[in-house]
Amino acid sequence: MGDRLERGPAVRGVGLGVCALAPVLASCGAGDETPPELESARFEDASTVVLRFSEPLAPVDEVDPSSHFRLGVAFALDEFGYTVYYDLSRHLYSVPGQGDAADVWERHGLTIVATIEPGEDPAELRLSLSYPLNPYTCETLAEAAALDIPGGIHLHYAQAAHPRVVDVAGNPLADIAGWWLPEALSTIEDGAFPAMADARMPIPCPEF
Repeated sequence: MGDRLERGPAVRGVGLGVCALAPVLASCGAGDETPPELESARFEDASTVVLRFSEPLAPVDEVDPSSHFRLGVAFALDEFGYTVYYDLSRHLYSVPGQGDAADVWERHGLTIVATIEPGEDPAELRLSLSYPLNPYTCETLAEAAALDIPGGIHLHYAQAAHPRVVDVAGNPLADIAGWWLPEALSTIEDGAFPAMADARMPIPCPEF
């Protein structure tokens, strides 16, 4: 008898060479092991953020945005030696360290990432907020810049549990300052933008 090619167990409904299992196995195709990287982030409007990555992404239909994404505003206060982070659900009426603490308070609705969907380009994602960005936040950031206090709106992403954001080969998007996702609506960390380092990418405010 001739040589017999041994094959592994077949997967019903999936042909050989198809990357349908990539999000589960985190590997697929011809050795693509390079994870996607965030290249840019922008507000399309006060309720929508568009993220662009270094390569096309797999479908995100099953990804729970609230367990993976968070948007926050942060200020590096050199005078005190720490960075203060606020969830976007906070009203900011003064720069931290420059005014009354009562000028920072919660509003009636949390500004969470409510939905996630593909963008116009395969390498883009669109994040829709449950509550629009407050103009006061951007005014406070402008005041901080005038005082030479580094600040900005940032994306926080944690891989967390499956399903998660992966490229078409199944390589997962790495954490982007994901430590803050399970934390409170505000927090303080020693140093200037810890856990962000060179990856810090402030998102410019939209036009109001």
